[in-house]
Amino acid sequence: MSTKRQPRRNAESCESIKAHFISIGNGSCRQPWQWIETWERLIDDSWFRTEVEICSHRVVEHCYLSPDLCDDLSQEVILLLAAKLSSAPDLDCDPELLPEKFEAWMGTIIYHCCVDALRHLLELYPPHSAIIDCPALANGSESIDIRLDVAAAAGHLAGRVREVTVLRLKDRTYGEIAEALSITERMVRYTLEEAKAILAPLLCGYGDEER
Repeated sequence: MSTKRQPRRNAESCESIKAHFISIGNGSCRQPWQWIETWERLIDDSWFRTEVEICSHRVVEHCYLSPDLCDDLSQEVILLLAAKLSSAPDLDCDPELLPEKFEAWMGTIIYHCCVDALRHLLELYPPHSAIIDCPALANGSESIDIRLDVAAAAGHLAGRVREVTVLRLKDRTYGEIAEALSITERMVRYTLEEAKAILAPLLCGYGDEER
C-alpha cells in the first residue's frame, strides 16, 4: 500500500477567490450561470486546490483509511461542491464576515464536503477492501458512518486526551495505550473519561457504548 505525503499547511494566497465571493455576496454579479464561473474559478485556484488536498488527507488519516483514497476523495469533493454551487451560487456566504473569516468559512465548507464525499466513496468499496485498513470498519457502512462522526468530534480534543482517544479508536487495549504513551492504565481510563465528557454533547445520538 502506497503512502502519500500529506501537506500540512497551505502557503498559497486566497485573496483572488475571496474577492470573488465578496462580490457575489454583495450582489454585484448574480446570474443563472454564476455558479459555473465560480466553480471554474475554484478549481483553477491554487489555494482552493491545496486546501481540498490538505483536508482530504486529514479526513482519510483521522478515519484510519488507506492514503490511496485521497486523490479520489479530492475529485469527489470538487464534484460535490459543484452540486452545492448550482443550488446556492454564493454558498450562503455573509459578505460582511468574509474579509476576516473567509479561510475559516471556506475551510468548514470543504471539510463537510470531504466527510459527505467520503461516505459516498466508501459505499463503492466492499467492507473488506484493502482501502479500509482499520479493523473496526470491517462491519459495514453503519460502522463507517459512526467512525466518520467520531473522527469529526475527536477534532475537538487536544494534547494527551487526543492521543489516548485516537489510539483507543484504533482498537488498542488500555495496556497497549499505556505502554505506547508511557503512562499507567489508570491514567488511560481517566483520560478516556475526560474525552467522553468532551465528546458526549457531540455524539449524543450514539448512546453510552464504550470504545
